[in-house]
Amino acid sequence: MTKTVSSRIDNIVHKDLMERCNKIGCNINEFVGESVKFMLYDKSDFTFDLNEESPKNEPKLEVIDVPEPQVIRIE
Repeated sequence: MTKTVSSRIDNIVHKDLMERCNKIGCNINEFVGESVKFMLYDKSDFTFDLNEESPKNEPKLEVIDVPEPQVIRIE
């Protein structure tokens, strides 16, 4: 069973979304649905990047460095 979700997005975001979907060969519903799954469950069977080396619809994760928070003490 599926449910419908509606969202208002800026025109430029919609344009970029359509372009990305066209480049990777999916429709907006597939892309948004897989994006939500990825954000909720930290996994997806879908490839979101345009890297030519990645096979279509194979997951690829990128590791990024996040700086540690600084502690400021006030006396």
